[in-house]
Amino acid sequence: RGKLSLIALGFGIVLLTTGMSGGCGEQTFESFSYYYPNWMPNGRVICFKTESRWSEAIWGRRELGDTNYITAITINDSNEVVAEENLFETNKGYAEMVCSPTGEMIVVYTPGYSNGIWIYDYKGNKSEILNGVSVDSADWSPDGSKIAYSADRKLYVVNVDGTNNIQIATSAEVVAWRVGEKIVYEGIVDGLYFYLFSINQDGSNNNQIISGTDPQKIDNNKIVYSGTANMVKLIYLTGTGEATISDTFSKSTLKLSFDNTKIVGGDLITGGGSWIGGIWIINIDGTGEKRLR
Repeated sequence: RGKLSLIALGFGIVLLTTGMSGGCGEQTFESFSYYYPNWMPNGRVICFKTESRWSEAIWGRRELGDTNYITAITINDSNEVVAEENLFETNKGYAEMVCSPTGEMIVVYTPGYSNGIWIYDYKGNKSEILNGVSVDSADWSPDGSKIAYSADRKLYVVNVDGTNNIQIATSAEVVAWRVGEKIVYEGIVDGLYFYLFSINQDGSNNNQIISGTDPQKIDNNKIVYSGTANMVKLIYLTGTGEATISDTFSKSTLKLSFDNTKIVGGDLITGGGSWIGGIWIINIDGTGEKRLR
């Protein structure tokens, strides 16, 4: 009466289920799309996933609705997917997320929308801070008590309960913290050029490192980042010791695993807005590049 087929389409995986309904020949379809990949402390990839359902028949297409999830993907040492788990449903909107390094907590925010920050546990229980703020990037402090975030191109540090919200820098975009005392962020110089900076959480010692984007901290002294010409690079916070990891990982985002061994990223998707779609992975030594979703 029906058939099941799996095909790759665009930046997601589309699962097509075809069957008969009465005498009208109605076919039901499901598509799964993946956005904003990042890492969990246990080595799983976490992302925003949309499940879309619709049917088609002689009278045309009928939308059956979308369901959005925060989803965890398990990979093996060969960078192959071995399992996928929907952790919990979440609200509409392409959400970006970052996991706490100390426990089962996730910061979720929607770049370009004034939804503030949602803090979930792995079961989907949620608290909200910074309501009405359009958060563009965020990361946890090493002890999980604070969050560094950018909004309206300014850099802030706030307690996890929403108190003591302090601006510490201007012209901030992507934020990285997670390990060590220094916060690293991507800023704009002279209104045009992207540079990386390091700064203390109280706003002192704001130092320019190098031209680049998408910083991720390895430890309190080193970062990986996106350089020119599709290069993933490593450098010390002092601006010395620059090295190239990969010259082929041409993704619009770069997220480093908690054990510093792998990187995931996605592509910039535009049209009625902009968001990061798909999941690609590469080892920190530049090997094993694959598309996961």
